[in-house]
Amino acid sequence: MVKNHLKAKNTPRTWSLPRKAEVFVLKPLPGPHTKEFGMPLGVAFKQLLALTSSNRESRFIVQKKGLLVNGTARKDLKFPVGFMDVLSFTSAKEHYRLIITQKNKLAAVKVDEKEATSILARIQSKKRHGKDQFQIGLFGGRTLITKEAYAVGDTLQLEVPSQKVIARFPLAPKHAALIMRGRHAGTVVRITSFDGDDAAVHNILDENDAFTTLKSYLYVLGNDLPAVTVTEKPLNGKKPVAKNTDKQETEVKAPAKEKEPVKKQAKEKPSEKKSVEDKKSTTKEEVHKEPSSQES
Repeated sequence: MVKNHLKAKNTPRTWSLPRKAEVFVLKPLPGPHTKEFGMPLGVAFKQLLALTSSNRESRFIVQKKGLLVNGTARKDLKFPVGFMDVLSFTSAKEHYRLIITQKNKLAAVKVDEKEATSILARIQSKKRHGKDQFQIGLFGGRTLITKEAYAVGDTLQLEVPSQKVIARFPLAPKHAALIMRGRHAGTVVRITSFDGDDAAVHNILDENDAFTTLKSYLYVLGNDLPAVTVTEKPLNGKKPVAKNTDKQETEVKAPAKEKEPVKKQAKEKPSEKKSVEDKKSTTKEEVHKEPSSQES
């Protein structure tokens, strides 16, 4: 028997939900995303975008204000939206892209109008379609029929909603990628090499942070840097850290001001103290002697 409800405590860990705030949450409809990488529109409004506090408010926004998911109008709060999808509010002219953070949580980042017209879709499957065509299954439930011999694992940049292929990013060394699962989920890396099903990668911001992950966990984002925004903080504004074999930081610090030496008073030697006391005693004796001479 299929259940029509979903308890908050049974939701995936990728949802940023307080487990004990509500008993039930909206259950996503069957659609382009699994529960791990997608959530209903109503939950995204309340938890990711923090635009509403109830399903009634969310329903008003969807029906009256206008909402586009990847360029297509959606009005069902249970429709699943997930990683790489773009939510566009036509009346407010605001656009948001769903990403995966380094805490392995779904989140939303604001993007401009130009970037909101394209998404990145990884090739999940490939089949023969006729004599000289291929049927390609993409991440997010899309399907393309093309004559190009794309490889499984490559990523296509698509224009939405037309699904026109803008660019192709192969799964190859020196390309930027996002780790989808595992301990390093949400980390943007650069591919170094492949060894069977394993891939040697390093953090795109620090070459010293190198590790190994599974090849199937990689989601190619671009050639040198990601072609779209996939992090909460921009990567273009940061310079990668150069590799240092000595593992020592070489920082240029301002020279410290030299402190002036404190002059210490020389201690008097005991012989000098005695000579001073002798002089004082002689002067006292002379003072006592002078009045006696005057009386005589």
